[in-house]
Parts: sequence; C-alpha cells; structure tokens
Amino acid sequence: MAVLAGAYHVSTADALAYGIVLQVVELATAGADGHPALITEGLSWKDVRLRTMHGAPVKLSPLPAGKRAGSAKGAPSGVEG
Repeated sequence: MAVLAGAYHVSTADALAYGIVLQVVELATAGADGHPALITEGLSWKDVRLRTMHGAPVKLSPLPAGKRAGSAKGAPSGVEG
C-alpha cells in the first residue's frame, strides 16, 4: 500500500483494495493448485498438518506456580490446578 500510494500516487483506498484482492487471488491459486497435488500424492490436509507439527514441535516453558490454570480465584468450576 505504501509503495502504490507513495511511488505511484494511487489513492490509499485503491491501494488497500488492490492489496486485499491480490491476497485473495494468491490464496485461491494456492488452494486450486495445491488441493489436486495433495490428492495426487494421496495426502489430506490432516496429514500435512500432522507432518508439519511433527517437523517443528512447539516447546512451551512451564507457567509460574501462581499462573497455572485453576489456581487463581474465580477459576471456572471443574478446572483443577
């Protein structure tokens, strides 16, 4: 948006609209090309998600003792700390 508005003197509203449309077109193209490729390979979106999660696991540090779920006053019933 900044480049279109600054360098090419396009109105801010038109530059924003162009950016949004461009993103929609890119996502639609990725989906239209990607889904048949997944089917050809015999994969599903679930398989892709599981492989991605396995390849780059998220490691979370433990919460401090006073911040654990259910340890604060007013915690929802059924939540144990």
